[in-house]
Formats: sequence, structure tokens, C-alpha cells
Amino acid sequence: MAFRFRLIDVGINTNGCESRAKCKAGLACTPAVLAELPGMNDMNEIKGDGTDGRHSWQPETVQISWKVSRNGKPVPCINGKAQASLYDPLKEALRQIDALEKLIASEKGPTRLLIVGSCGPVFFEALLQAGFLKNLQWALVEPVSEIRKALLNPDQKPRDVAGSSNETSRLDSLKKQNDRVLTEDEANHFIDEPCLLFALRGAIQSHPLYERLYHRLNDRSQRRQINRNTLNRFGTLWMRNLYGNALAFPGAGRVNQLEGLYSGRSAIILGAGPSLSDHIEDIALLQRMDPSPVIIAVDTALSVCSLHNVVPDYVLTVDPQPINFYHLAGENYRSEEKQRMDPIDGEANDSRKSEKPGRPTLIADPSCSPLALRRWSGSLMFTGNPFPLAQSLFEFWGLPLPAQLSYGGSVSTNAYDLALFMGCSRLLLVGQDLSFTATRVHARGSALEELWGFREDRFRSRETGNYRQRFAIPVVPLPSESGESVHSNDKLQVFYQWFSSRLQQDQSRSEISILSSGGASFPGISLYPTATDWWKARSKKVENRNASNKTSWKANPERATAATDMTQFLDDLKSLDSLLKSGRFLEHWQELTKCIRVVGAPLQQEIEILSRSREVSPGFLDGLKRELRKHQILMNKLRHRADAEH
Repeated sequence: MAFRFRLIDVGINTNGCESRAKCKAGLACTPAVLAELPGMNDMNEIKGDGTDGRHSWQPETVQISWKVSRNGKPVPCINGKAQASLYDPLKEALRQIDALEKLIASEKGPTRLLIVGSCGPVFFEALLQAGFLKNLQWALVEPVSEIRKALLNPDQKPRDVAGSSNETSRLDSLKKQNDRVLTEDEANHFIDEPCLLFALRGAIQSHPLYERLYHRLNDRSQRRQINRNTLNRFGTLWMRNLYGNALAFPGAGRVNQLEGLYSGRSAIILGAGPSLSDHIEDIALLQRMDPSPVIIAVDTALSVCSLHNVVPDYVLTVDPQPINFYHLAGENYRSEEKQRMDPIDGEANDSRKSEKPGRPTLIADPSCSPLALRRWSGSLMFTGNPFPLAQSLFEFWGLPLPAQLSYGGSVSTNAYDLALFMGCSRLLLVGQDLSFTATRVHARGSALEELWGFREDRFRSRETGNYRQRFAIPVVPLPSESGESVHSNDKLQVFYQWFSSRLQQDQSRSEISILSSGGASFPGISLYPTATDWWKARSKKVENRNASNKTSWKANPERATAATDMTQFLDDLKSLDSLLKSGRFLEHWQELTKCIRVVGAPLQQEIEILSRSREVSPGFLDGLKRELRKHQILMNKLRHRADAEH
């Protein structure tokens, strides 16, 4: 169960709730959501001298000092500002604890609690004696090392907090404090499971580093909740797709073959936002240039490209849902006559065919829908995948797992990272509206929009469908190119945050621009009205004519031992089944560690707990049994299909 993350008495809106997490998870259904957003990587802790090595901004220095309150209690100060009352910090601490108890009661029984900030030893001692926390797993994260040492050092603590003279009881409480006081790295592990986040007002008001710490932890916690919800909903679909695509692995290329291939070249990345249809004709003109830019399109933009005779060099598909097939269906059987047609004016041109391939190369995530690959007759390459099962399936054919592209929740983020992976030195983003520009949902001519029009009737109009998509999940305003806000939503905001972070980070690697869309804006990124203006502005030195414009590879030979490896994997699954039935799982689970990690992909957190504490819950074992049955069925089907092909 997920709990809301609140900030008490501070006035910061965290926008984190169970329904929003579920809503995002229901729509962001690619493996991309399993990755942390950029800028959310683990960082170093605040040192006692105040040096902050965690942040992307410049390190800052904070001065730590101590004052004694009127009733003789130690109070920490940051840059001279006290974190607790200098009159009676104990009374203030008890008031905060009372507010915390009421919050926990209102949240209907959370089982884990993480407190941000400590405000010194007085509050911590009072927490240790709070009776309502006995049934909770709780901890406190303190980023300043000097304050943390004061919490952990009995010599610096008051002899008595609540007026009790029971020294033995106090010492027993102090023994528990090592597990209660965490650094940020330790707190990151603590929030792996759903928990309630509580920020102390005094700490937040004393210095911005506490507020930033709170938001980092809250963002991570929300993100992990989204990942858990997504795994619950789509984990089985990803697993089924990986098995379904496995036989295509040995005959396809690997995205590693593209690394640095287009060094010094310009690239255009085509998203499927509404503004794509406004610029696609300009893109068609640029494709006739010599040298022409590398064109990378997401699968949802491919039907729009086809309508305007634009042939991307590469198309990316990652979505596991079967409906994704419609984006690629029209491109699978292009006739040779159509391939010889000039993409601009439709006249036969054999020389054009030799200059530019008639079909794009499809770059697919191994967990994408098998329907999208089944009829694809062009070149195919695979990327890596974060699921342990993907590596095992590639190993059947003696292949290492391909390189992974950065995940940000959308196929557009993969396309962007692919351009950098290929070494392109100048990028143009097209169709990255990340909003519903002029109430539009898709670019004109997109496959799903045409499908909706085909199914339209008096009870299901196209306008009604667009309205439902725009308001299906909470509306979030984003800054627009005009300086005002533009209509977006929770799902698109995740992608916006990813791009905002990466575009700033990557400007040293590549010159990045975006075409005007009327949608969300990105500060500091060059904005062009048309693709032609962007192309004219390029430096003549940018285009590297020696960079390859073609990709070739040899199909990977199938290993003679592939069938043996499949049989061995089936035997491992049987052994795990026997172990689960034997009742001696804790004694022998390490003998099948790899198999357990593959089968228990949705249960990785529980597996980590098993590795650390050698403890398992009945729910974990039941979940492992359910996943095992699915793998046994799908693996047997894969083995039969492989035998049938040979």
C-alpha cells in the first residue's frame, strides 16, 4: 500500500499521493519507468564542515555551532540560526511529536516512517521514548555529520529528557540509535519500501539543504512507488514479450554497432507531438540535402513520416502493448516500386535508391510487442533491457546483452539518447510538445488517430476521444514558449523533467535545439521556427562526410548449444520449484541465486532483503511460486518454437 508523503507545517506542496502514482504507472508502461530520473542519483552526505558533495549545484559551506537553551538543553545552529527553541526545545519537540502522532493516525496505519532532520539530541531522545512508534519501523535522516555525531554520542546528550531518572532504560534506548540515525545513502535504502515522510519544521527553516534533501527523498520514493505499480501491472506483459521475441535475437543486430558511427553529423529526432505535422514537410526537404541529417523517429511518428514520404534512418519502438503494432503495420511490406520512388516528388529515381535506403532500421527494446516485429521485413537491431531475464535469453545464443539506452519513461527519451550514443554533434528535437497544443493530442496522420477516426460513430466521436485523453489524468501546467502556461499532465511532466535535466547536462556534448511547437519550453535551449532555419544556421565544419550513412552487420550465428542451454534453464526452474515445495528454501536458496533473480524480477526488493537478512515472508514465497509457474509455461513454449524452426 502506498501512503501520501506530506510536509508538516512547512508550506511546501509535494504533489505526492497514491492515486497520482497509480495514474502515472497506468500510462507510463515501458521499462523506462524503472530507471531513476536524471539528477536523482545517490549523492554524498553533508560533511561536518558543511561541504556538500551531493548536488549538481556549487558546493556551499555551512557553519555548525551549538547554543544552550534557557533550560540547559543543547541546540544546534546552522550559520547562527537555531534549529529548535532556545527557550524550551523539549516542549517544542513534544509538540512536534504530538503532530506526528496525529498524522500517522490520519494516514490509516503506515508501517514505516522516515523523519527528515533532527533539530538536535532533544528531539531524538523524545522520539526514543514515544510509545506510539513502538509498532513502526522508523528512522531519522540527518545530513550534517556533526549533528549526527551528537545524536550518536551519549556524552553530548542530556542526562534526562522526559524527567525520568531510569538510567538503565536510557542506555537501552541509546543502543538502538545507530539503526535510527541515517545518512542520505542509508535513507535511500530505507525508502525502497513505501513509507511516510515527515520533515521537521525547525530543520527545514534553518537551511535550504534540508528542504532539498526532503524533495530528493520524496521524488525517489514517489518514483519507486510508480515503478512498483508499473511492475505489478506490466511485469507479466514484459516477461511474455521477452520470451516471444527471443527467437529474433540471433538474427538481429545490436545497438552497440551504432556507437560513434555518426560522429560529427547532425541529427533530427522526430517525436509524435501535435507540432510534428506542422514541420514534417520541411523535414522532407532536408532529407534531399547532401549530406542530409540523420533522421531518428519514434514509432508513433512513422505513419506521419510515410504520409509525407519521409524515410527515417532509424525508428525506435519500446512499448510492450499490442496496440503498438498499428504504428508499424503500414511499413512492413513496402513494394520495391515504392522504394524506388523519390521521397519528395514521387518520381521514379533509381539513383536515389542507392543514395538512401528505402527502409529504416528498426531499433527495438527486447520487451516490445512481438506483434510489432512479426511482420517487420527490414533491418532490425535490439537494445539492452534492465530485466535479468533479457540477459539470460541472449545468453542462449552466446550473445552479450546489448547496450542500454537511457530510460526516461518515453520512447522519445530513448531516441534522444540514441542520437548522442551515435556521436551526433548537433541535434534538433521536433514534435516534443509534451503538452496538448491547441487541444490536439496527436500529430495529424498518426496511426492511433486514424484508427480512432475509423472506429468513430455517433456515440464515440473523435472529439470525445481527444477530450478524454487530455483529461484522463490530473492536469499539470508547464511553462510554454509564449511565457504563459500550457496544458499538460502528470505523465508528460515526468518526460519534461527528464528532458529538462538531460538537455542541460548534454549541451557540452552536442549543440541541441528544438523546433517551435507552441508547447512546453526548455530554458537555455535554442528555438528555431523551421527546420530549414536550423539547417542554414549550422557550421559547415559540423557535417562529417566520412561518417557512415549506412549500417551493415552479419547475423549472429546460432549456437549449437542453444537447445542445451534452454534445457538447463528449464532444469533450474524445476529445481527451484522443488526447493519451494520442500520447505527448506532458506537453507539452499543461494544455490539457485541467478534463477531466483530472473524469476523474481517483480520481487527484487524482497530478494535484496533476503540477501541481507536471510529472512523471507510468506507473501514473497507465494509471489515467487506464481512467477515461477509463468516462466515454466513460457519457457516450454519457447523451447517448442525453437525446435520447430530447426
